[in-house]
Amino acid sequence: MGGATRYLWLRLQHDRKTPEVAHEALLGNWLPGLAKEGAGLWGAFAGHFGLHSRELLLVLSYPARHGGAPEAFIDLLPTGFEVLDAMVLRATSRPESAAPLERSGLYVHRLFDTDDQAVEEIVSLSTEAWETFETSDRYQSRPMGLFSEPGEGRIRMLLVTWYENFTSWEVSRNPAPEAAENFQRRAELTQGTQPFATRLLKPPAR
Repeated sequence: MGGATRYLWLRLQHDRKTPEVAHEALLGNWLPGLAKEGAGLWGAFAGHFGLHSRELLLVLSYPARHGGAPEAFIDLLPTGFEVLDAMVLRATSRPESAAPLERSGLYVHRLFDTDDQAVEEIVSLSTEAWETFETSDRYQSRPMGLFSEPGEGRIRMLLVTWYENFTSWEVSRNPAPEAAENFQRRAELTQGTQPFATRLLKPPAR
């Protein structure tokens, strides 16, 4: 797990009128500079629920060798943006690449509080459960990324799951028994979760 890429999850507060205006400001004034450091945008997200209307979630990818990246990237944020929460992450079984997300739909970010010793089992349980969870013909869903904080002791993990819509999300709450059993065991390995329901922000058409 990990590899040569690291990820930075950011929960940002902004003073723009809409998420789209805030996103465009980041695309024009911030992300081009980060690209020079090898960083890229995996996804930018506005909230459906769980986030304030003037908050965004961002996931950046950058070379793992760039040790000082998180602080340097944050320091370059445009005026009017404030970091409410930040996590440096490594990918586990997904994503397999840092290619930007493109699919429209519902994206649920779920933070897990857990112990670093449980990460390997959580990844194994999740990967096995997805074999039936994402192949169901009752709903459309795909886990896009499962990340963990590097370090020891109590850490956080991030699961980003795509759903076609809220109907798919609701139906998927009752997955196949094989997946449900794994998800139950996974829940036993965590000390709490925090979900955010979001939509993917895309660059404006030119």
